[in-house]
Amino acid sequence: MYRGVVRDSYPCAAWFLAERGITDRDRAELEACLQRLLAAGRAAWPTAPVEDEAFVRYVAKRAHGVEVADLARLHADDLYLACACVANDPASVVAFEQRCLGPLPKMIARGGITVEVAEEVTQRLRVRLFVGVEGGRAMLGDYDGRGALGAWVRVAAVRAASNLRRDETNSAELAVEAISPLALPILDPALALIKRRYGEVFQGAIRDAFGALEDSERTVLRLHFTDGLNLDGIARVLGVSRATAGRRMLAARERVRDHALALLGERIVATPTELESLLGVVRSTLDVSLGALV
Repeated sequence: MYRGVVRDSYPCAAWFLAERGITDRDRAELEACLQRLLAAGRAAWPTAPVEDEAFVRYVAKRAHGVEVADLARLHADDLYLACACVANDPASVVAFEQRCLGPLPKMIARGGITVEVAEEVTQRLRVRLFVGVEGGRAMLGDYDGRGALGAWVRVAAVRAASNLRRDETNSAELAVEAISPLALPILDPALALIKRRYGEVFQGAIRDAFGALEDSERTVLRLHFTDGLNLDGIARVLGVSRATAGRRMLAARERVRDHALALLGERIVATPTELESLLGVVRSTLDVSLGALV
């Protein structure tokens, strides 16, 4: 058995808590949830040689910030496959190749690049997933099960394609070259004064609001502003409908805007006129700000 048998009425809970360094949890509820994850993983990949303790500890290492009640929302089948692949099980690696990497060249090529480049991107991603680069660890070990594995790989592929195109055009700094709205020429003297006084606070509010988003919300904004995908492209990468992609994009933008506005209200001391003008800048130039940030 992996690292020995734990003699406990709730073995899965014991492994999980030991990996997390936690002791004060309801073990009965946690055990039931982990047993369901195990069952789902085994049902999806019955021949994968993943031992119970190995899988539970694998999940525990990647479930930081996940409450027990939320463990059931993890993609157990995908986590189970990733666990087997990280352990270098040949059959599981082949299954991953067929399920997640095989469709990538065609998907990437739809973004307007050649099939040859799409295949190069897929190969680079394959190395990052299973080997790592420049002494780094294999990227597949970062998958935490909060989203579908296929969508997670597609996002990574789009990012790899974007990086490759930047390399080829000597524009690796493209994402940070977008001009901040407060750096744009402003003809209104009052707004120019606001820019000088509150520019740093403005940037901090946008940055903090973006950082407060959930990972999935940051991903959809990066796919649009950094990788240049439209709603159809985002929907294809995430494996959702165009309408769903649009709703996620709108919701993420609104969360950034509303949080940034609230932060500005807390952080600056300004006249009502100045504050209203600065809030107007946020509302009208949010996309430019996000383009510079993400």
